[in-house]
Amino acid sequence: MKIAIIADDFTGANDSGVQFARSGLKASVLLKFAEDDAAALDDDVVIVDTDSRSLGAQEAYDRVRTAAEFVKAKPFDVIFKKVDSTLRGNFGAEFDALQDVFQPDFIVCTPAYPEYNRMVRDGSLYLNGQLLHETEFALDPKTPITVSSIPELIRRQSKRAAALITSADMVLGQAHLEHRLAELAAEGCHYLVFDAQSEQELRGIVRLFEGLDYRVIWAGSAGLAGCLTTVAGTAHETVLELARSAAPVLAVIGSVNFKTRQQLALLLAEPQVAGIRMEAHVTVAPDAACNAELKRIYEAAALALQQGKPVVLYSSGEQEEIRLAMEAGSKLGMGQTEVSDRIAEALGRTAATLVEAYGLNRLILTGGDTAKQFCRFAGMEKFRLQGEVETGVPIGLFSGANEVYGVTKAGGFGSEDVFVRTLHMLQGGGGVGTPYPAGHNTVHSDRV
Repeated sequence: MKIAIIADDFTGANDSGVQFARSGLKASVLLKFAEDDAAALDDDVVIVDTDSRSLGAQEAYDRVRTAAEFVKAKPFDVIFKKVDSTLRGNFGAEFDALQDVFQPDFIVCTPAYPEYNRMVRDGSLYLNGQLLHETEFALDPKTPITVSSIPELIRRQSKRAAALITSADMVLGQAHLEHRLAELAAEGCHYLVFDAQSEQELRGIVRLFEGLDYRVIWAGSAGLAGCLTTVAGTAHETVLELARSAAPVLAVIGSVNFKTRQQLALLLAEPQVAGIRMEAHVTVAPDAACNAELKRIYEAAALALQQGKPVVLYSSGEQEEIRLAMEAGSKLGMGQTEVSDRIAEALGRTAATLVEAYGLNRLILTGGDTAKQFCRFAGMEKFRLQGEVETGVPIGLFSGANEVYGVTKAGGFGSEDVFVRTLHMLQGGGGVGTPYPAGHNTVHSDRV
């Protein structure tokens, strides 16, 4: 069975794709999908990152339509649209692109991820029991959240309406649901939003469509992706044995999410770790000041790496610093998205230069924009997903100009000490739960 995932963000592409890799399927993110059609047939699960979360609606539509046409030309059995579990991005415009290309009966959507306390109730997304637009995500500097109702969000962004299937509907059973689906199909309603407050409810959504003749595109976060592995089938799981790394680990932290900043504080407290703070507002300043800041952080990182220390390169993330960065960008005619992109580019370019100069082969990357910029400057073409450090925090192998093991993490994911444990695992080596196709046992990584 072949599965295609179309994601709007790099870390999201990874945390959804790794759900299938955990089940023994070969899964990779194509970083240059339009240039290498043959690569789409190499793996069981092919993930395309359109990098469209923070774009305008029309550009997001165009990118997803291009990706959809790429996927449609290949023999994929299941199509999954990765959406953000905190509703950032262009849900409606991107659904429209999928509907226009594939013309499915339904796009079945639920961003719920109960393991990370993201629940959909009565069509609205709750985070830790609070309506999403009342949480810190309302303050996101790049994609602030203003609405928690998913049908309302789609209505605002799409030329089509969305219907809601509630938990109360699900309790009424298969016959009721099949009748409801038939009514919606007859009405020409193609977008369905489902409540889900537990993994059991997510699995119930998948089971609902088993044996039915509807052509479906699935749309959700890693929570729904994990439940779709039952459709894809499984193979034997093995263990990735990482060798001890002779070169220090480089961590690049671009997310300003509060949870990530708590995790960062613990990492910076580790003995021998060299923390290097990039002043975000300076990187948005005119070129002379920006170049001086990039030179400063590069030289500080280079010195620490020469001393054999793990390096943590991070952007300043306090609210006052974000305000200063936006103010500096405004003086140069930049909007919020351009400011965020400039900061991510500075981090990604510096990281890529350090990897090349010092032969680094173990990375931690947080913030999808930052990770994507690293891939761009490092000439990476593919990211083979190989397992998880913990739920929603995948490890994989970047390939392109070099081969580098990387752990990627979305801003709001991970336990309190996830960075600390990941650093020790990448530096010291050891086993990481990793699925490979049947017939394989243990894979050693002495090459990197």
